[in-house]
Amino acid sequence: MNPRMNPFWRQRIAGTFHNTLDAYPRVLMLRFPDCPAAVISRFTDPLKAKIDAYIKRKQHEGKRVHATTLR
Repeated sequence: MNPRMNPFWRQRIAGTFHNTLDAYPRVLMLRFPDCPAAVISRFTDPLKAKIDAYIKRKQHEGKRVHATTLR
């Protein structure tokens, strides 16, 4: 059976999204269909580095920084 049509899995996936949005209300999800994993890594690795540099710069300035994760 196609997982997209299976009501059990549709409910589980929807529950996962709702739990994530409850925990992280500012979640952003990007979908890159038919892309190799290396493309995603080339996007996320520099983004993580920019976020880390921003956090360190703000901490050095003595400003409050909220915790964040990029998965």
